[in-house]
Amino acid sequence: MQRALVLAGLAADHEDVPNRSAGRHRVVARRACRQLLAATLCACFVMAWAQASAQSYPSRPIRIVVGFGAGSNPDVLTRPLAQKMSQVLGQPVVVENRAGASGMIALELVTKSPPDGYTLLSAPPTAIIINSYLQSKTSVDVLNGLAPVTPFASTPLVLVTSPTLPAQTVKELIALAKRKPGTLTFASPGVGSGIHMAGELFKSTAGIEILHVPYKEASTFLTDVMSGRVDMVFSVAAVVAPLVKAGKLRVLAVTGPTRSAAWPEVPTMAEAGVRGNEVTAWYGLFVPTATPKDIIAKLNSAIVKVLATQEMKNFYATENAEAMTSTPSEFAMKIRAEHDKWGPVIKAAGIKPE
Repeated sequence: MQRALVLAGLAADHEDVPNRSAGRHRVVARRACRQLLAATLCACFVMAWAQASAQSYPSRPIRIVVGFGAGSNPDVLTRPLAQKMSQVLGQPVVVENRAGASGMIALELVTKSPPDGYTLLSAPPTAIIINSYLQSKTSVDVLNGLAPVTPFASTPLVLVTSPTLPAQTVKELIALAKRKPGTLTFASPGVGSGIHMAGELFKSTAGIEILHVPYKEASTFLTDVMSGRVDMVFSVAAVVAPLVKAGKLRVLAVTGPTRSAAWPEVPTMAEAGVRGNEVTAWYGLFVPTATPKDIIAKLNSAIVKVLATQEMKNFYATENAEAMTSTPSEFAMKIRAEHDKWGPVIKAAGIKPE
């Protein structure tokens, strides 16, 4: 009898194992359902919040961060745009200068800002494309940490030399460089700057060896080019125009695809005999990557509306610049194309990441 009871108890235990196992599966299933429901509700909440934010955007002031000092070309071209944007968007749009580290200080600030459309970056290509190759110690993804909104202005660079340099044309300059390899010099405001890259591209396409002389301030290197201590520099046209007019610098060519309206007598680099040396300094507006697309679209629409006005076109013309816009997707493709263009130039020049 006792044995029978023991066997019965064992049998009962065996019957209860699948029941307990099934219970555990039901608990796990319920927990998974709750987690899925919570995730779904969270996603729905985020989507609803994003839609509501986009519909009410903007409801407070917007800031545009410029990675260069007051009075710099990016700053001069951004400020009137910001003023007109505020009129279209119905909120103040203020410009904040965060100069330093070739634009990296401003770039890091914007990429780490909330993706809500209230913090934008105004930047030339060097702050994003070149830094993506050269800044190895940054804590942000330089190339992918930002979402493009639209370009807003472009300007070609010009090749200027000291008036004392015995070269009146680009061909004569190349011939002189080939007769004296490694002795002619070109200035820039620092390693990895757009002006430095223009010089390296010139070396490559012209097949010459000229020495790079980096400076910390544009005013210093322009003084040295004028005096002949440095032989040449690529510069934004608006910066050197008064010095060329005064005879303190000699302009040899523009780097854009066509001649400059301000200097129609000056040939392009291609017309001067150097093909593949097209360099256009463009400026664009960016937001943190996760910014809702509806907000990016609103910003893009406002900027396009502002830049379509004759007032803005006329202002940029006085700065030897041209208003330009595109869709965010077109702008993204332009950035990728520029990124692919400058990689080989950086490699050929032997410029190493910092």
